[in-house]
Amino acid sequence: MSVFLFWTLFIFHAFFNGYISAIKELKMEIESITVCPGNDKMRYPIRDLSFNRMNETHSVLSFKVDYLDDIGENIWTQIELERWANGGWVSVPFITQKNPCKMGLNYFPEIWVTFLKAMKVEEPDKCPIPKGSYSLQNFLIPIQTVKIPLWTGRFRLKNIWTGSKKSKDYYYCLEVGLTCEEKL
Repeated sequence: MSVFLFWTLFIFHAFFNGYISAIKELKMEIESITVCPGNDKMRYPIRDLSFNRMNETHSVLSFKVDYLDDIGENIWTQIELERWANGGWVSVPFITQKNPCKMGLNYFPEIWVTFLKAMKVEEPDKCPIPKGSYSLQNFLIPIQTVKIPLWTGRFRLKNIWTGSKKSKDYYYCLEVGLTCEEKL
């Protein structure tokens, strides 16, 4: 779950900081953060997940996870983006990349390090993330009006960790529900 959340937060961070060119200025709201189906059978199951919206601009996230392995070159991240259309979810091609730790440090260093510090990772600015038990408690997620390269509508973002690029044997999976509207 922490990996999924990490990727989700990194993508939000990229949007917030203009790393990705904007098409429209949109207001984005996180509607939900949940574990994926089958979480209890995954290698790194997320426990005690709590997501609470405080107001339109802030939400709080808490969870626990045990990494049985160091998180580095041995893990692949798949980010799946789906858009609600015509009564169902439609997939939009997104990201598959090896080593979620290195990707986070390379593309989203500020939010990655902040997130890992909140999880009490000993050296949050280095890879790999050591195996161990981690806990995120009341992590404040800012939700702001941002320029993002998405359409208006409802989206579902999944952050999935696997042992290989094409594997369907999930180690970790977190799902985020989003709504995007044009800024008024």
